[in-house]
Amino acid sequence: MQKRGQVTVFIIIGIVILFAFAGIFYLVQQSTTKDIATRVGETPLTGDLRPQISLFVESCIENIAVPGIYLLGIQGGIIYPDDPTKLLITENSIINYGYLNGINQLSTKDMEEQLNRYMEESLPECLDFSSFEKQGIVVKEKSDLDMDTRIGQNEVVFSLNYDLELTDGEAEISVESFIRNVPLKLGNVVTEANSLIEKQKENPDQVVQASQLNYFTSFFPYDYTTYVYSISDDNSIIDGAPLTFMFAIDAKFNTAPELDYVSDQVLQKEQLFTYQLSGFDKENDLMTFSSDNSEFP
Repeated sequence: MQKRGQVTVFIIIGIVILFAFAGIFYLVQQSTTKDIATRVGETPLTGDLRPQISLFVESCIENIAVPGIYLLGIQGGIIYPDDPTKLLITENSIINYGYLNGINQLSTKDMEEQLNRYMEESLPECLDFSSFEKQGIVVKEKSDLDMDTRIGQNEVVFSLNYDLELTDGEAEISVESFIRNVPLKLGNVVTEANSLIEKQKENPDQVVQASQLNYFTSFFPYDYTTYVYSISDDNSIIDGAPLTFMFAIDAKFNTAPELDYVSDQVLQKEQLFTYQLSGFDKENDLMTFSSDNSEFP
């Protein structure tokens, strides 16, 4: 019970930090959006409008994406907890199992899909084209938002298909795609998390450490069979907040059964020989004995 209490304290601290990050990012987002709108309002919208509309939309992409990546990290690769059976749910937090029931659950493809959904739902809050319209620029949305997220080792790339039509008097242009690279090394951190899981499987009773000095790793024993790891990357920081990835491990690893020692035997040719084999399994799973050697029936 003492360990669980300690873990709860650590998780509460983590949640407080997360909300602090969220508050900072919210203020930065609001401030940056206003700055963009102000710059657009001060700049005569003449000539080719593509660079200006691209600046506005792509800045919105980053403002929304950054807190989404941090939220995904602090919950172990998920934003939307659709399946509670695959999550460690405590009184104060939701953490994804990186390893559960013998299966590694950390999938960058799943994380990309989570970010796609998050971006498509949240991005409209930032896409306010009133600053353009005040200067006589009519902005028409010709398609819905279609986000394609790619998690790289050193950055997260957001590619948005979003067909916009801009009319300035008689001039008319269209912009269909936008792209923003967010310099957070999410792919590297997930790779490190998978490495920690493999090390934990090899040494179930030991606390494993990160492979690089720039990673700060914390270990919390939630109970006798569940561990929670937290990885913070000192080389992946925005506004003073290092990217943090938390995940749980179900430490009931299924190890291979072992055969008891078989001593050397001296046999006579063509004499029937029988020997009783025995073995053991740490998880007490049912064992069967078989051989693909043709010399043994």
